[in-house]
Amino acid sequence: MSEVRELGQHVCEESMNWELCLLCQSGDTGKGALVLHPRIDSYNRLLGVIRERASLKDGNFVQVQIRLKDSTKETLCQEKAVWHRTCYASATNTELIQRARDRRDHELSTGSYIPKKRGQKRGSTEMDDSGPPTSGSSLCSLPFTRSCTVPLDKDQCFFCQTDDDQQLFTVRTENAGKQLRKAVEMSDDASLKTRLNTSISPTDAHAIDVRYHKPCWTRHVFHVVRDETTRSTDKEHLLQRASLIELINLIDFQTQNQAYLSMDDIETTYVNMLGAEGLDHHHYPAFTRRWLKEMILTELPTVKSVLQKNRRKSAVLYSPDACEEDMVHAAITSEEDDMKNMKAIYKSAQVIRKSIADFTKKDKPECAIPVSSNIDDVPAELYTMIRWIMVGPVDELETEAKTSVVDRMALTLSQNIMYGFKSTRQAVSKKLVNDAGACATEALQGMAAVTPATQILAGHRVLLRADLHAVCGHVALLTGGGSGHEPAHAGYIGPGMLTGVIAGDVFTSPPPRSILAAIQAVARAGAVGVLLIVTNYTGDRLNFGLAAERARAEGISVAMVVVAEDCALSSPDKTAGRRGLCGTILVHKIAGALAAESKGLKEIAEIASSAVKSMGTIGVSLSACSLPGRGPSFHLDAHEMELGLGVHGEAGVKRMQILPADETVRVMFEHMTDPKSDSHLVFGAGDNVALMVNNLGGTSYLELSIIARAAVGYLESKGLTIGRAYVGTFMSSLDMAGVSLTVMHLDPCRTSCLDADTSAPAWPRAALSCISDRPSELSVEDTNGCTSTGDRWSTSASGDGTSSSWSPVIESVCKALLEKESELNTLDMAAGDGDCGSTHARGCRAILKWTSTGGIPDCADGLLLGLAAVLEEHMGGTSGALYSLFLTAAAPSVCEYATPSHWVCAFQAGIEAIKRYGGADVGDRTLLDPLCAAYDELKSLNSEDDWLIYLGNAAKAAEVAAERTRHMDAHAGRASYVSPSRLLDPDPGAVAVATLLRALHDTLTS
Repeated sequence: MSEVRELGQHVCEESMNWELCLLCQSGDTGKGALVLHPRIDSYNRLLGVIRERASLKDGNFVQVQIRLKDSTKETLCQEKAVWHRTCYASATNTELIQRARDRRDHELSTGSYIPKKRGQKRGSTEMDDSGPPTSGSSLCSLPFTRSCTVPLDKDQCFFCQTDDDQQLFTVRTENAGKQLRKAVEMSDDASLKTRLNTSISPTDAHAIDVRYHKPCWTRHVFHVVRDETTRSTDKEHLLQRASLIELINLIDFQTQNQAYLSMDDIETTYVNMLGAEGLDHHHYPAFTRRWLKEMILTELPTVKSVLQKNRRKSAVLYSPDACEEDMVHAAITSEEDDMKNMKAIYKSAQVIRKSIADFTKKDKPECAIPVSSNIDDVPAELYTMIRWIMVGPVDELETEAKTSVVDRMALTLSQNIMYGFKSTRQAVSKKLVNDAGACATEALQGMAAVTPATQILAGHRVLLRADLHAVCGHVALLTGGGSGHEPAHAGYIGPGMLTGVIAGDVFTSPPPRSILAAIQAVARAGAVGVLLIVTNYTGDRLNFGLAAERARAEGISVAMVVVAEDCALSSPDKTAGRRGLCGTILVHKIAGALAAESKGLKEIAEIASSAVKSMGTIGVSLSACSLPGRGPSFHLDAHEMELGLGVHGEAGVKRMQILPADETVRVMFEHMTDPKSDSHLVFGAGDNVALMVNNLGGTSYLELSIIARAAVGYLESKGLTIGRAYVGTFMSSLDMAGVSLTVMHLDPCRTSCLDADTSAPAWPRAALSCISDRPSELSVEDTNGCTSTGDRWSTSASGDGTSSSWSPVIESVCKALLEKESELNTLDMAAGDGDCGSTHARGCRAILKWTSTGGIPDCADGLLLGLAAVLEEHMGGTSGALYSLFLTAAAPSVCEYATPSHWVCAFQAGIEAIKRYGGADVGDRTLLDPLCAAYDELKSLNSEDDWLIYLGNAAKAAEVAAERTRHMDAHAGRASYVSPSRLLDPDPGAVAVATLLRALHDTLTS
């Protein structure tokens, strides 16, 4: 590659335009359509070819290599590199590559080039039988030795020797080479012959290395070869003929590479070529498909035409030298048959997708394993298709056992397909972005917009401290990597932590030039040294390492610390090694505090490296992350979790069933400390450690706190002292649901650094004290000395009920509501958060537990106040508050007497309290609708009447009112935020009240 750099010094360095062809930097449609979505392996192959041919100084590949600079496969993917099919085919042509090798070998040994015969092996010294050209040859008068000729300027037209703005084209085919030789032989221009002697071997028409303008080729080759006496000088005519020449050369090249082309495609390509020159094919009356076909067959005698089986389709051109006619016929027929088959499959897939979509509206599958043995539980179309694929359209097999096995397998596959079924909208994860390709840039701009202490380095995706002058005399800290791990790393810029961050695209390492620009920027600001903190990923190590080497060459003092604290991998790969995870944030903080204390670069690097060796991280994931514009990067079943994933979704060490939080934490720490693993972390009783509980992106803070509780409990149970603890989102993986746990051994230096002040926005304001060996609960005794909720109501003034008389009624009502739990949750899913049944069930279980202790008060008001206290404390939510309010307001009405009329007054008082404090009324689609309907039946009750009849009527009225809420618009509660079109079921709170009253009546009458 040093030769490429030496040669590149004489070439004007050009920037790569990624929207044009990677090889020719042209969007010329005359070369065919650009390949917009190449395969990944094409990038690898093309980069290898470019490097090899550039090292061989072959053609324009030196300039291509210089334009590519340090681009990698990831760079090409990121920039969405494109190319012409013809350029790619020419670049990767094995015969041309072999000739370049031969030419370079011979030039290095003798200074001249003698090409090999077709079929002659590389390294053979056998000469061409035809020998060198004779002195009488009209092609040239000099012997063919490059040492005797003047080097040809490849950046100029071969004919006019100018390098104006016109696009230059390259001779790519044997036919074009023969035409050029013949034209030069017929020409009287001696300079052309001399230049051709430099560029072509008399014995090999392929060994041509010239470039030309289209009009020049038309004048000097096209007209000369055809001996046209009326040689038009009109520019439009020349461009039209030049486009035709280019088309013919293109067809010649394609057909020689075993391609067959339809006249439809050829005509479209020619029209596009004319359009690229600003010409309109309608201006040429002679232009027809038949004329174009005749011109091609005339100019290319080796090309033949064959009609397709479908007469309505255009003819196909091919070269018999490259492929047999039978092969073309077979390919065309196979292509047509394949198209018919694919259309049939596509139509079948449409039918099956529609049947699955319709079916899942009724019964959404919940897991990816067979949940039923009934074929009616999957769409008939899907089941039938899978069974047909397995055994064909037969109902019964040889034995009943075989039939049973096939049926079961077809059912299993059908249910798995239904589970994995995604609609068109579900295929790509939903993201609030503008352009998937601009996410990293816009995110960094947003960070700078809301953080006045940071600024973007112009021309680069680099975020630096706004007060860059403050690093003068101090060591600057730079880090970076792919975006998608926010708040890492931009959130840790500020005094006491990072000086700057270099961001790549999502999950893509930043380019070396941006890293170098950041290093140069802090060096100009007066930094006495630059420490690069790099996570241990190959792209990051290489790009940061390259930038560091270039900076050192400029005299900048640079050191690099690689963070590799992953404890998931049992046997780390010798090249890639352990991954850098959330422990990187602790290294940022320690190094940042040391830099703020004006420590030297070497000392900071040593302490940071020591911290890396004293820490370990392991993660667990419940779901995949999804990059903007794409779907999930991998799949985890509903019952699965994966241990040891990387922050880019790299595979972990194992998948397992989802475990409870405490068990999950135990498994994580056991793997982290497993001595059988090469990457394990050693800690034991008496060790002082820092704990970091990190959200990988999609985990709620509720879950984080539960995991933190389990982690602290596990470490303390092993005798460790947790000196510092941090819980939050520190290094995420986009929207991945999961957590990582980081443990680092503490010493006085590290503890001091962690406690040092910093204004970095993402660093947590955690407690600066040890969290172990301190009580986590505060015991507060009730002023009456009672420890049981509800016991304080056991001594109320009066009452005529007993504990034993109330217990069966309370238990019956609670059991009725518990049976309704699932139904109430389902009703609540459309209007709320789907927990109405769970909330009522939680309250009922608390009441049943209370009654089981035998502490039910003997008086009516004590009973109501006791129930209110239980529901207030244990039921929770809006429902708990409403029931507690109702019971508390109702209690005074039965304080002295508990007759039926007093109970009715208590009922009314409870309703009025709900209206007063809840803000709802009858008709608002709430639990007030059945309560008020029941009161309307109860209010005519007097002490002489049979109150159970009225209670039955009240229960019936409540049920009718609850059902009527189905047709009401919600004006209170969460349901009021939901569109009326979605509220198709009764209100769950109203249904719960109706259930309660019905159970109360049925129990009292039994």
